[in-house]
Amino acid sequence: MIIPELANIVAFILASTFLIISPGPAIVYILTRTVEKGYKAGVLSVLGVELGTLVHVILVAFGFSSVLIKSNVGFSIIKFGGIFYLTLLGFKRIYHPKNKFDQNILTKRMEKEAFSGGLIISLFNPKSILFFVVFLPQFVSISKKEEASQMMFLGVVFILIAIVWGMFVVLTYNKLKKHMKKIFLIPFNQDYIVGGIYIGIALLSLLFCTKL
Repeated sequence: MIIPELANIVAFILASTFLIISPGPAIVYILTRTVEKGYKAGVLSVLGVELGTLVHVILVAFGFSSVLIKSNVGFSIIKFGGIFYLTLLGFKRIYHPKNKFDQNILTKRMEKEAFSGGLIISLFNPKSILFFVVFLPQFVSISKKEEASQMMFLGVVFILIAIVWGMFVVLTYNKLKKHMKKIFLIPFNQDYIVGGIYIGIALLSLLFCTKL
């Protein structure tokens, strides 16, 4: 694998770290899952989000994302697919309270949903596509050629940083969840709060999408 020059890698790590620690829909989703169902759900959320990031990196590295952006239909599906999923998740939580289900079955189901939800949110995030299309090429060493290989390397570095940050966030909030869950103690409150958070993320994403 051809990698960029060291100076480019260092600059990329610094820029990526700053961008990763900035709050966004993915982190809000991870926090919500962690506070709601604990450490395991939080970790699965992180892994789901970063698997989606890996898909974006591969698509960008091999030029598929540029084609997708030029396709009005394809990009519209990406833009509004995630918003639809988050809205559906929010209303599902509000109108189908978790206290109606067996707790053990519910826990296993929610852990699976934590991973798949993170994956879907990441995959259907148009900001991620535009970000990697614009961001990754800036740190490629043109003189070394094999740009796809370099972008794959940088993408993996980005994902590793994001996983480390995500795990830190999960561990931190998992320790604080007893205090944070005080308003979640009543099942009715928890259903409406969590559902409202998902719908809120969807609305923020919609606000961003209308500017694209």
